[in-house]
Amino acid sequence: MKSALRAWLRSFLWASLCLLLFSASAWADVEIGRQWARRAPVIDGLVSPAEWTEAVATPLTHGVLRTMNDGAFLYVLLDVVDDTVDDPPPGGDFYVLAFDVDLNRAVTPNVDLIYDTCSDGRPFIKAFYLGGGAFTACRDPSPLSRGAMGFGPTLHSSTPHRFWEFRLDFAEIGVDPSTWTTATGEIPRVRVNVATVSRKPRFSSAQPDPNLFPDLSNTFQLDLATFPTYPRGSTGPIFAGVGLVPFNFIDRLGYANIDIPGYYRAIAAPFGGRLNIFGFWEDLYSRGARAYRVLYSKDGGPPTRLRQTWTNFLFNRTTRRWEPVAIGPDADDKYTIPPPDELWYLPNLLISWQTSGFADGTYTLSLEVFDGAGDPISLPSEDNQLTLFVVNTPPVPVINDVLYSGSSICPCAIVTQGDAPAGFNFNISVIDANGALDRFALVGRFGENRSTGVIHSDNYSRHVDEDGPNRWNGVSGITVPIGARWRARQSCAYTFVLKAFSRVQNGYGRRWSGGIDFTISLTILLGDGAGSIVGCPPAALGGDALRKGESHNVPEGVRQDRPSVERGPRAHPERAL
Repeated sequence: MKSALRAWLRSFLWASLCLLLFSASAWADVEIGRQWARRAPVIDGLVSPAEWTEAVATPLTHGVLRTMNDGAFLYVLLDVVDDTVDDPPPGGDFYVLAFDVDLNRAVTPNVDLIYDTCSDGRPFIKAFYLGGGAFTACRDPSPLSRGAMGFGPTLHSSTPHRFWEFRLDFAEIGVDPSTWTTATGEIPRVRVNVATVSRKPRFSSAQPDPNLFPDLSNTFQLDLATFPTYPRGSTGPIFAGVGLVPFNFIDRLGYANIDIPGYYRAIAAPFGGRLNIFGFWEDLYSRGARAYRVLYSKDGGPPTRLRQTWTNFLFNRTTRRWEPVAIGPDADDKYTIPPPDELWYLPNLLISWQTSGFADGTYTLSLEVFDGAGDPISLPSEDNQLTLFVVNTPPVPVINDVLYSGSSICPCAIVTQGDAPAGFNFNISVIDANGALDRFALVGRFGENRSTGVIHSDNYSRHVDEDGPNRWNGVSGITVPIGARWRARQSCAYTFVLKAFSRVQNGYGRRWSGGIDFTISLTILLGDGAGSIVGCPPAALGGDALRKGESHNVPEGVRQDRPSVERGPRAHPERAL
């Protein structure tokens, strides 16, 4: 039976390949509309009443695809109504969700991925494309992702049948909510191809590309909902909120303090980066307002007009497409209030404030509104304020000094580690002048993607309000590990990384989500006795500057570690052509 299924799949895939060759030039992405998930579905292999009814439904050849998202996850129901025989994997039913993670309409090895079942029986795994139809071995998805197989009735059919439920971690499929300001002129989206295979009854289909493992040139484009349904009673009368943070979850000092499971979490968090600030277009329009200005006051100073330009998307009811529209102030610094019958991708967006050009500090925003003749309309002053503590300066991590048994070591030194208790200490500083430090950790990397584990770490939960309300300024000149020495277990080249994270966010995610790194590299050899240190050529270093903690050695950007490549068979070697 297995060989027969394999032969049938080969013939089906060959036919699909022929179809690809003849029709590729005519292909274009199939757009699927967006829907905010007001309640996250439970990924348990059961379709409860009303659990998926609000998700967008897309017909498939043998079932229905339902999709929706919130601020952290894409939710997918793959409802295979034609598969009425319960024959689970391995050897039975399976699916393939193929994601173009970097959105480049082509396969990018070790970046683009599939979710699938595995030949060892696991019903939910991921595998990275290695190129063409080659994949890594089966891997566990992100701990935040979930997948469940079910068999039974659903909202699409009362006849028991196969279905699959998924909750997919945004970070794993290439979605960064911190970019949801549309300032790039693009709609936030994911690209995915969907395939279902049944053994009894026998069928296999993939859409919109008919290949189970497509080249990602043609996929579904899932538009992502970026305007939240704020919790009831959480908005202000004039300002609704910033990103996913409702007005009433921003304290009087301008920090976000919200922890709603499945929605958004930001504790003692300043604002920074690009900020989507929402209000109530229809309410203002009903008051006769047709235009508005945005004013800001920094640290209690005089009000100043805020001039910004951004992109929003207007739905064209004729073409059925979202069309980009540049939004900017007129010569009098006013913005137009759209009429209620227009459909915008980000409705009620008062301003997309690109704060990176503004100094750190406390900003109070307010509106001036005007009727069609340009005359001002009064708003209650006590309601017309939004205070935000804005930070665009990251924390500064520095490894001031590395010591071997109390002696300073320059970077690039070759150290022969002697007998215990000889070992290493690190003098470090992690400073955040705005008190927005969230956590830091010192780790070592060596060999092929190996880690020493955490040598020392600390976080805000241990220092709440230590340096003032909502503030932790970090640490300066501490020597770690405290009361001990770290010892290497293997001779190798080591890079020690001090990584700092900030609590600054833009209402969708962290301002510097990957953290800020400071690194020093050494070669450590195992030996005996007291050990030894071989110095470094002065021209290759900057060791004195490092020991002084000079900030010019601190990287300005965010560096993300590249994932290692696992070498192994494809997730489904038996499905190869």
